[in-house]
Amino acid sequence: SLLFLASCAFILFIMNPKQIEAKSRIVQVSAGAHFTAALSEDGTVWTWGQNHYGQLGDGTTEDRSTPYQVCGISDVVSISAGGAHMLAIKRDGTVYAWGSNEVGQLGDGTTTNRYFPVKVADTGGLGKAKAISAGNTMNLALKEDGTVYSWGSGYLGNGKRTDSLYPVKVNSLSGVMQISVCDYSAVALKADGTVWSWGANVQGQLGDGTYETKFSPVQVKNLTGITSISAGDGVSLAIKDGGDSVWAWGSGKLGDGKTQKTNIPVKVSGLGYNNQNIITGISVGEEHCLAQDMNGRVWAWGNNSNGQLGDGTTGERLTPVCAGVGYIRGIDAGMYHSVAINQEGELFTWGYNRFGQLGSDGYYSEDVLNIPIPSPNTSIDTSFDISKDELTKGVLAQPKEYRYYKFTPQSTNYYTIESISNMDTYGYLYDSSGNVISSNDDGNKKGESDNNRDFYIKYKLEKGKTYYVGIRAYSSSVVGQFNIKIKYYDDYGNNINKAYKISGTIDGEINYVGDVDVFEYTPSKDGNYSFEAISDFDSYGILHNSSGKQITYNDDGNSAGESQNTRDFYFKYRLNKGTKYFVTVKNYYTGEEDIGKYTLKIKYYDDYDNEISQAYNIGNKETVSGEINYGGDVDMFKFIPPENGAYTIESQSEIDTYGYLYNASSTELSKNDDGNSAGISSNKRDFYIKYNLEAGKVYYIKVKAFSASITGQYKLKVRRCYSTVVENYYDQAFNVRYGFIGNCSDKIQETNKSVSRVFKKLLNLDINNNTPIYITSLADNCKLKRGYTISTSTIDQMCPGGVGHEPNCTGYGASFDEFYSKYNGNDTKVTVLWTGNAEYENGSIANRSFTCANGICIEELSSNKKYFELVAPTLAHELAHQIGAPDHYHEILGDGSCTGGDKCKTCNPNSGRPEYCLMNYCDIYDFTTRDIEKLFCPDCLNDIKNHLKSHH
Repeated sequence: SLLFLASCAFILFIMNPKQIEAKSRIVQVSAGAHFTAALSEDGTVWTWGQNHYGQLGDGTTEDRSTPYQVCGISDVVSISAGGAHMLAIKRDGTVYAWGSNEVGQLGDGTTTNRYFPVKVADTGGLGKAKAISAGNTMNLALKEDGTVYSWGSGYLGNGKRTDSLYPVKVNSLSGVMQISVCDYSAVALKADGTVWSWGANVQGQLGDGTYETKFSPVQVKNLTGITSISAGDGVSLAIKDGGDSVWAWGSGKLGDGKTQKTNIPVKVSGLGYNNQNIITGISVGEEHCLAQDMNGRVWAWGNNSNGQLGDGTTGERLTPVCAGVGYIRGIDAGMYHSVAINQEGELFTWGYNRFGQLGSDGYYSEDVLNIPIPSPNTSIDTSFDISKDELTKGVLAQPKEYRYYKFTPQSTNYYTIESISNMDTYGYLYDSSGNVISSNDDGNKKGESDNNRDFYIKYKLEKGKTYYVGIRAYSSSVVGQFNIKIKYYDDYGNNINKAYKISGTIDGEINYVGDVDVFEYTPSKDGNYSFEAISDFDSYGILHNSSGKQITYNDDGNSAGESQNTRDFYFKYRLNKGTKYFVTVKNYYTGEEDIGKYTLKIKYYDDYDNEISQAYNIGNKETVSGEINYGGDVDMFKFIPPENGAYTIESQSEIDTYGYLYNASSTELSKNDDGNSAGISSNKRDFYIKYNLEAGKVYYIKVKAFSASITGQYKLKVRRCYSTVVENYYDQAFNVRYGFIGNCSDKIQETNKSVSRVFKKLLNLDINNNTPIYITSLADNCKLKRGYTISTSTIDQMCPGGVGHEPNCTGYGASFDEFYSKYNGNDTKVTVLWTGNAEYENGSIANRSFTCANGICIEELSSNKKYFELVAPTLAHELAHQIGAPDHYHEILGDGSCTGGDKCKTCNPNSGRPEYCLMNYCDIYDFTTRDIEKLFCPDCLNDIKNHLKSHH
């Protein structure tokens, strides 16, 4: 144990018999029966005094008059010393205990004393606590939800008189904000200002007008407006009306000048000078009471046999006397000693010191310690240290008096410095050299104060630099109490309880590292809404329902919405009219660089704007997906045609759409309601517009639903409508003419567009500007034989009884309409040959075939070939014949002779014709080049150009 002590016995204090001077600032002090504990601002706990049961938590049972750190616990936020044991709450809300455990007061399920902290069992629903109180053998813990738990020996408030080794819930008690226990009775203060008590009642310490023990909480009589409580050995205290008076009940010596006990509260008399003072703190010990006023003075009454009242005597006092300490901000009464801390975090003790509980470095004395009053903070040189988020109490005791505080921020951020008081205060902010860098008179209720005359300063402070805060009364004759608070500036609350109500767009700021802003939003109508941030940092957005449960979120919107920052959030969600929602805005990272301003926009979702001035530029997109987001919504699009020609503008949806076309001057050019299945849509209620547009000019397209009550998604398709007329002659037996003008199906457009690219690129010839071009293919020497099948129909079926394809075999002349009407039957498709190549002797088909219906569309060529690879080269090949290009390939006839002559690459390898030339191919399936420049060889191009010069 000696080795262990050496590892954790770093001395926090330098001791003398009068004052314990802290190296680290003390934030809370608690007095046990014969020992004392202190909580340092760094979250460590220090103890000294009696240690018979291990209550000092240093692993031994040796009494110590010098404070040692409690081993095995850190990050503590609150402590409470009991008879011979300790309780502590860590930052995460868990409760720890050590010391005497003879009746299970440590709550760990055993009755074994513990010399190091152990965790109080998390049974029965205790969970995380926000406040604790240690009695002689019974303990209390207060949860965030306002319920109270107890354990140990005594009257636990659960309706029974049984001890418990684990925490149990106190009956019928909720909304509690403060607790206190001593020996076998306890009191609790509810948020409504009423006080409740339970347990032993021999002295009337329950204050319910009886002397009967109560196993469940009962209300203390005649007490309302209570703001603080404390329970001692047979006596309880309460502060009423914010400190205007103190009330006591129980055994005698209640501070009312009498010695009789009472079971209802009586007013403590003589507190302060001329009974005029504001009490800010109270504590009850074994047989004495302490009170602290707004000026930092300590008042005491009751038993004083060991000097525990601190007035320099050992005489009993039935009314309050002023103890010899000043500028105190925290007090606690032990069994026969008292402790206090001042504004600077210095610790003061007085009273009984048999076990070294006064921390007097080995000086065991029962004499009173005459503690000197420290100098006030009336200059920058004597300024008190203050911490962020801590409410620091102060008093302007004299007219024209100033008070000063020192602050060193731990991070660079905007901070607010404010006063909270009932008088007219004036504040100053100084740099490390004492120069005023900001000041304020009236904050006008900014911050936490309800007094619009309190000062409020917002300023950006730098990490590690020292700043000073000064306060004075605005009027030279005013004195009084005040509070000062420094915290990160926060423009909006951080949780749904403090959410800021908004109706749409609002500007905000992530003010400090870890800051979040929460907004309350209630939509005025049902529908989809968009939520987005516009900022220069990485923002993160969360949507909660009315209960605060997360229902959706987004990190990076990737430029969705108005922000150009891809890291800003953007999400869309359907909201219900009149339902409350909450939106959280925060930064994605936690680094200091990720704070900054933002704009939050909540609006009825609209994927495209409704005005021409805000129309969405389609650009080179052929298809755009959109949505009629709400009743009456319209979407506006901007389109600039890349070339002259006919264009189709159509919708494809499951709703009833209506389309409009405007020119750059917003003049309506065309409109349509029902396309009746024209174009790509199978919905007859979709619109379909075909209009000649001029290249480079601006046009606008409006899409809406036919009825204002309709919403839904759609696709808008805008494309050039190419046209080609093709004539094919089969042995001149009949004429089949396919007119592609006016038909803009996907497949035809892809084909015609490719053909157009070929000839426009090579010859600067626009063949598809709504002017028919006739492609003629002569099927010379066609020897299709009976039984050969081409696609879904055969020539044999067209010409029954014939052994070959002979002129006029149908008997219907050259009219396709007559031919089709005669041989329609159950087969709605006929096969048309595009090239006139003969059949190979081995039976393979050289001819290219398409399956077509009604003479108006090409449906298919091959399931495994793309249109540019097959259709475009085929049409280009035949068109080249029309404008002068001869065949360069050889044709295999029935006799195997070649008619290609010296131009045939097969017959004459030295013909000079390159293999890549389109006119060299008799099998277009082999044509795979996509290089337009290499579709035709130079000789073929010359032939075409010469033909054009001669005939056009």
